[in-house]
Amino acid sequence: MEVLLRLLQELRVVLVAVAVLLAVTFLVIALNAWQELGRAVFRFERGLIRRRLVVALVRSGLFAVLAAAALGLPERMVLPAGESSSAPKVRLATPEAQPTTILPTPVPTADLSSAVLAELSEPPTPTPDQVLAALLGTPTPTAEPIMPALVAAPGLPSTPTPSPTAVPERGLIPLEPLVPTLAPLPPPPTDAAPSVALVADCPNPDAQITVPLAGQSVRGRISIQGTAGFAPGGKYKLEILRPGVEGWAFLWEGFSEVKGGVLMPDFNADLFMPGVHVLRLLIVDAAGQETNAVCRVPIRIGE
Repeated sequence: MEVLLRLLQELRVVLVAVAVLLAVTFLVIALNAWQELGRAVFRFERGLIRRRLVVALVRSGLFAVLAAAALGLPERMVLPAGESSSAPKVRLATPEAQPTTILPTPVPTADLSSAVLAELSEPPTPTPDQVLAALLGTPTPTAEPIMPALVAAPGLPSTPTPSPTAVPERGLIPLEPLVPTLAPLPPPPTDAAPSVALVADCPNPDAQITVPLAGQSVRGRISIQGTAGFAPGGKYKLEILRPGVEGWAFLWEGFSEVKGGVLMPDFNADLFMPGVHVLRLLIVDAAGQETNAVCRVPIRIGE
């Protein structure tokens, strides 16, 4: 029985270690999925990342609960090494501590009442000067405070003590009232602020975006239309520049020429944050190199 209990103890330690390791591993996977979710753009990609995030969190929680359950096994199921379940336990009785009583120690106090009464009953002894003044009828001389004389140090010139001089009184100067100077108020702001003009940059006729127009407000799902002309073997790409984000994000690519038609059939503007975004159309040749045929159109999303 004792060997079985020791084996259970070792298995519990291994189970707790494995459960904690797996819980931490799935938690790291969930954190990586959370970071990828912040960088994802398309709805399908965000759905896959959310599913992976939820599965990782659920698995991490299950292994954490398993580790906690293994740690919470009753102590009577696992005995420490060297202790037998059949050995009787002897409890030694310890003497209870008796409360100690602290008795106050008498402190000898001096009897000052007799000394005080003796001083009050004895009259003060007059000095010889006071006795002589009482016999001759002259006032008693009083001691004057002795002021220390200032002696100049040898080798240093003595400085005469300046005598106090009278300061003539001057009339009070009347205070002039302070008049606060008010700064001119700025002109009130106008109701409508001037809007920034958004202009398309499409110098090449082989790369044109006609829908949406420059500065147009876009919401929901629309189709991007225009012209993309290139030689056989080439292609065109559509990209978007988001506000506050460096680098262009890929939207669409096509391998057939488009002359005044649909470049991207389904553009969902609700996937992007409100603000000014820039659509870019690129023409790529058969060698995979980007050409000078570029079109940039700024649009407003959600405004």
